[in-house]
Amino acid sequence: MLEQVSEFVCLGCAFSRDERYTADIERRVNLGNNFHLFRSLQNSLGSVRLTSREDCQNHLSQFFDQKPQNFYSNGITSFTYEMAKMTETSEKNSKKMLRLKPFKRTFIMSARYPDLVQLVHAGFSFEGRQIKYLKISTTNFNNITKPIYFMNAMIHAREWVTTPVTIYSVFRLVENLRSEDRDLLQDVDWIILPIVNPDGYEYSHTDFRLWRRTRSVNLTNSVDCVGVDGNRNFDVSFNTVGVSSNPCSDVYPGPEAFSEPETRIVRDILLEYLDRIQLYLDIHSHGNYVLFGFGNQTVPSNAAQVHHVGAAMGAVIDTMKLPEAGYYLVGNSASVLYGSSGSAQDYGQVREIYSNRFIKYFRVTIAI
Repeated sequence: MLEQVSEFVCLGCAFSRDERYTADIERRVNLGNNFHLFRSLQNSLGSVRLTSREDCQNHLSQFFDQKPQNFYSNGITSFTYEMAKMTETSEKNSKKMLRLKPFKRTFIMSARYPDLVQLVHAGFSFEGRQIKYLKISTTNFNNITKPIYFMNAMIHAREWVTTPVTIYSVFRLVENLRSEDRDLLQDVDWIILPIVNPDGYEYSHTDFRLWRRTRSVNLTNSVDCVGVDGNRNFDVSFNTVGVSSNPCSDVYPGPEAFSEPETRIVRDILLEYLDRIQLYLDIHSHGNYVLFGFGNQTVPSNAAQVHHVGAAMGAVIDTMKLPEAGYYLVGNSASVLYGSSGSAQDYGQVREIYSNRFIKYFRVTIAI
């Protein structure tokens, strides 16, 4: 029992001292005549400062050594077991709250700055999580002469570092706008989607850190594996290069283009604002690259302009990188990295060509 209590205490001592949980503990655990042990343990923990597991164990040893033998009953064992389970759940919830805190802080900016920021509920992931993005504009997106910069991150669930790029961009545009960047807010409208794949993102925290795909289930294709590579699921040269027909592969493109609700949301944003989107940034963390289409080793008609913009971006990033980090490579994704099909970068680029605006507008994919 001491080991169970030690685990419970070392996971979160404050939990046992919080009066808000007392009623729930009484409801879930039949302590009977031993509830005064819980009270006594609460008071005991509240009177000391515990900084390590050894401190916890030493204090609890002293606590139980002072109690008569009749304190040790099945009821106490049940109590400590239930408390340990409840505390484990509490810690998981706390970790989840911590990782979601930046998102919540970013999304509440729409309430804090209603004349500048609009929160859009774009739809739901396969598992029912809301997918939201921010529209940032000084003219409420009503000035159709202003270009739109569209930025999204976390198509690949394990690339946690990509979402902070979007969150920091919101912060710089809304709460920490510098005088030299004022034109980015005044002359440009922004769409920022911090997390495309929330199901995979959650799974990469709770079950498998290196999970890459979505979490959709399609029993027709596989009864063993779930999800598809969201960055192979777009309707551009779909299922031709850099993919696998194995539903368990990290580059499985899915049974058909846009089979995933998450990629359909990105598609719908691109199509809704096709006439105004000037820059599309699909952020990844595979390496130090600024990449553009196409993944089949062909290039768009405005490749020279796109490469010029990418080189300028890479040069600025290089001035800020850590000394030990490599320089950013700029170029066609198939030439610099590897071949691919059905990617967000290629879909954004080809949509512009179909709209006959490829001379003025272009797409760049940045991987950090």
